[in-house]
Amino acid sequence: MGASGGGMAVQAQELINLMNNHGAAVIDIRDPSAFKKGHLINSKNIQADQLVAKMTSGSRNKETPIILVCSAGKNSAPLAVNLKKAGFQRVSLLSGGIDEWKRQELPVIT
Repeated sequence: MGASGGGMAVQAQELINLMNNHGAAVIDIRDPSAFKKGHLINSKNIQADQLVAKMTSGSRNKETPIILVCSAGKNSAPLAVNLKKAGFQRVSLLSGGIDEWKRQELPVIT
């Protein structure tokens, strides 16, 4: 189970499965300059302080898996808690963040 109960930490291969087979939304919470230097394909860059407001505006399917990505997998846990409180059922964190993703030599785009 995840850090501070926020969500389950998923490994890179699990994230790929969730994206490819379950339509997971990948949200990168790093600052825009870090995002531009390299991010997961199809990920969206939403700043941490805007995340809950943006995710709760409009009509979103709260059953869709959401994977939060930060630099090292630590900053996303409190945000996962907030998303769960807002009613999102399937919130996960990328274990080790983008740093671990790159260490495994998985693809990033700029």
